[in-house]
Amino acid sequence: MKKLFTLIAVALAATSVNAKQVLDFSAHYTEGTTISFGAWDWKGVGLSTGDLIKDEAAKTADDSGVTYFDASDFDYLVIKYSASTADVSLIAQYNCKGTIGEWGPEYNQGQISVDKSATGGIVGLALDASLKSKINSVALQGGNATGTLTVDEVYFATADEWEAVKPAPPTTKEIDFTSFGGYDAASGNFVFKAGEAGWYSKWFGTMNPDYFKYLVIEVASSNGDVQLVIQGTKAEGASPAENMMILKTETPQTFYVEVAGWDNISQMAFQNFNFSDPDNEDWATKAASAMETTMNVTAMYLAVDEPTTGINKIPVKVVNNGVRYNLAGQKVDKSYKGLVIENGKKFIQK
Repeated sequence: MKKLFTLIAVALAATSVNAKQVLDFSAHYTEGTTISFGAWDWKGVGLSTGDLIKDEAAKTADDSGVTYFDASDFDYLVIKYSASTADVSLIAQYNCKGTIGEWGPEYNQGQISVDKSATGGIVGLALDASLKSKINSVALQGGNATGTLTVDEVYFATADEWEAVKPAPPTTKEIDFTSFGGYDAASGNFVFKAGEAGWYSKWFGTMNPDYFKYLVIEVASSNGDVQLVIQGTKAEGASPAENMMILKTETPQTFYVEVAGWDNISQMAFQNFNFSDPDNEDWATKAASAMETTMNVTAMYLAVDEPTTGINKIPVKVVNNGVRYNLAGQKVDKSYKGLVIENGKKFIQK
């Protein structure tokens, strides 16, 4: 009944001036129209009625008893916001895939990043034409840090309505590198420990490169080589891992890698490749020879245009070494409980 009331309330929010249909996120407001996010907080508005028939043993979910919201008349999901200090994704959650995963029933979905901004902005997510007749919910999900988002409106819009309000596309999109593991706020440098390659990461979950073609890092100096691993998915469904070497430098340099064709960057991580024994074929021995490394990053961003100066990517093979790290880049053993990284993959160790 609560879901049905929400759906009716949403329907009544549609204005008679145009076809856009406003969604009600007021249940999540903490002050005014501001939403506060903890790490990975999901702030959703349910649009379906009925319940899934779940078979936990078989890990299946039957949605024959669910009535989804039909957004066939719309082309975009839009958010207009006044300010944001949080990494947030705008998500259109479509119909259930029929399976149950680690986190519960699995749904088809589309998402787009809502950029941090002191002055706000407007973002539009193109709805999947083959799925938009079956929408389960719309959600705002935080990233791996706390923050706030002040919402003006979230609504479904036609292509013409989006065309009338969409901003001119920026040529760059800043990435907050200060929230990566290994960043020392006191010195303003990344400091990578001696004795291990480490995994100094930031988990985005969802960061859509959209029309941007390059990931760029500007480095003022680094007293050793550092590898950056970039993980995510490509439009054709592949799950690539691009690797870029940031070479030892005493002068400012620009490093970049092509991300055209990616539809999501889920995680990036630095590894200390400043080895005193770089030619050793045994990974554990080589990793243990890593020397303390200090790197000063001045900017990290996505860009439309290829940098005119700098050093392009130098691919380096990722070694499946079996070493596990927590999200702070610290080496852990099998007794550690919580989220861990092994060979670039993230999972919960119980």
